[in-house]
Amino acid sequence: MEYERNFVNAADYLRDLKYGGEVEFIYNGVHYSVTNPHEKLNVMIAHDYDSLIEYDTHIESLNYPVGNNKTLGDIFAEMKVTFRSL
Repeated sequence: MEYERNFVNAADYLRDLKYGGEVEFIYNGVHYSVTNPHEKLNVMIAHDYDSLIEYDTHIESLNYPVGNNKTLGDIFAEMKVTFRSL
């Protein structure tokens, strides 16, 4: 599968989310989703509501833990974006 929707860097990700975008991506074989319901930002492992963390701002979402002592903000070069909307 070709991942043509990958982010260039954190600024690229933050810009999309600032304007209501949503994202789905794969990192280390795990599918994640980032959504914008009700003026909050939800980040979670896809379909695993126990992993859900709700953030007040798109910048705070960079702190979401993705394993291996890394956060979402650390993995832009490694994530494979499967869905990206604005």
